[in-house]
Amino acid sequence: MKYQIITPESDEQLERYFQFRWEVLNKPLHLPLGSERDAYDAYSQHRMVLNEQGEIVAIGRLFISDSEEALIRHIAVSSDYRKQGFGLMVMRSLEQAALSEGVRRIVLTARDQKSLDFFTQAGYLPDGEPYYYKTTFFQQQMVKHLDEPCHFTRSAALCHKLYQEIYERIPLSEKIGFKLTRYDNELLETRLSLGGNANAYESMFAGSSYCQALLTAWSLLWLALEELNMDAEITLVDAQIQYRRPIQGECSAQTQRSQVVNMSNSFNAGHSRTRFKIAVELYSSDHLVAEFEGLFLLRRLQCRRPEKVDQS
Repeated sequence: MKYQIITPESDEQLERYFQFRWEVLNKPLHLPLGSERDAYDAYSQHRMVLNEQGEIVAIGRLFISDSEEALIRHIAVSSDYRKQGFGLMVMRSLEQAALSEGVRRIVLTARDQKSLDFFTQAGYLPDGEPYYYKTTFFQQQMVKHLDEPCHFTRSAALCHKLYQEIYERIPLSEKIGFKLTRYDNELLETRLSLGGNANAYESMFAGSSYCQALLTAWSLLWLALEELNMDAEITLVDAQIQYRRPIQGECSAQTQRSQVVNMSNSFNAGHSRTRFKIAVELYSSDHLVAEFEGLFLLRRLQCRRPEKVDQS
């Protein structure tokens, strides 16, 4: 039998979703219909697993509380389908959604030994001591740290060094959740989640995406200088950005490494200064959402003794 996991969106799907939540989680506790909903549902991501007949097998909810943390709640599996991996299927889908938004850790609560065992199987660890809600219901907060896969096939050690460098020089980069996710012989890519950068219209602040583009260009220049074993001051001279559409999800900024391959030649003939134009394209949901171009002045500070650069 085939199963599919979907995001309930239509009124009919959402009505079935909440009815299932009440029947599995709330009805056994003698809670009234309607108690299964709360104010966070409208701002959360929902998943449900359907069988071939379109019947609901399992559901779950993800609420992103800030730029780094999310909460998973209301994991429910039909009694006929338990211990078959459908709960874990929902968990993995919600975790992937959280990861795509830049979330670094997920928090949830186990309310009995069975759920404690289930969440432990899913990779969650107890966070603090268990307690009893209103002296009756067992509760154990649990947490899981998400490790976003990064693809550094060139200068991996320098990519990790860049994090420390950029966070120290530009503290705003850490506050907005700026992340380097790819660096190879073709391009450098960074990502910025919507969580923590959203305006009142549920799209990304223009200032946040501008900062991402600028930091992406700066990172490319910094890595190129480090690979050449050069110390240089990087100064933005001029920049412009053209927005094509609102950014309503995670934003990927990409810049081509071909723009800096001739950097060593730019410092020839004893010149201590050179200028570079760096173009950056911003994407969201595979759509080009903005184009950035920055003009940078590089002023060489000193010469280092040549070293072998690890580009693995």
